[in-house]
Amino acid sequence: MEISRISVLFFSPTGHSRRVSRYLTEGLRPTKKPIVNTNITGKEARETPREFASDELVFVVCPVYFGRVPLPLQALPQLKGNGAAAVPVVIYGNRQYEDALRELSDVLTASGFNTVAGAAFISEHNQIPTLAAGRPDLEDRKTIAAFAEAALQKVLQAESIADILLTVPGEGDYRPYPGVPTAPVPPDGCRHCSMCADVCPVDIIDPQSFTATEPSKCIGCFACIAACPDHERHFPSPLQEMMSKKLATMAAANAERKNPTILL
Repeated sequence: MEISRISVLFFSPTGHSRRVSRYLTEGLRPTKKPIVNTNITGKEARETPREFASDELVFVVCPVYFGRVPLPLQALPQLKGNGAAAVPVVIYGNRQYEDALRELSDVLTASGFNTVAGAAFISEHNQIPTLAAGRPDLEDRKTIAAFAEAALQKVLQAESIADILLTVPGEGDYRPYPGVPTAPVPPDGCRHCSMCADVCPVDIIDPQSFTATEPSKCIGCFACIAACPDHERHFPSPLQEMMSKKLATMAAANAERKNPTILL
């Protein structure tokens, strides 16, 4: 099959999926095919209509939340695949990716793409920095780049898209998506720098008070917490205390290094 263009779309509130998208691009560059990297984290960018052709290859990269695809990506009607080859890639913090890879593949199929490969890579946990600290590391970087090249070669060597379709393992309903009950709040003495409002992917932080205008729409991505220059933006108590205990248990149970999942 001929490929006219390669696109890498990434949803990356805290930067981990962005890094993985760069490493995917490293593996794709030697082919000399045109490559377009697109950040779909922000609400406006994410909702911009984008259309692809049947001779294109599209990688879509996102983190795993609650074992699922983040809520804003659970449907992507603004993307029109038109039969393009797709590679779903999910990033998780060394716990489990559960239904996320299958779900992302299903979302892309619903938007007119054909899944031909897929992967789940490990990155530093966005809520527990000590979990998978430093990942993706050099070994991961090489694996990610090699996967991208292999996925591309799979498409280029195929006679037709029908010959290389991939079904991501899994069946039945997806696991429940609990979300978070409320949004983080600004610290006492907030300096009003607006960085939290700038990075919120669902655009719910008021640019004057820096509180969430619609707390129920918070996806728990921790982007605003990570962006706070004083490192003091936090979830309200006692939710913060409950989360801290749960995260400590999670960290203890998942300390052993996990390896990426590659589907070709």
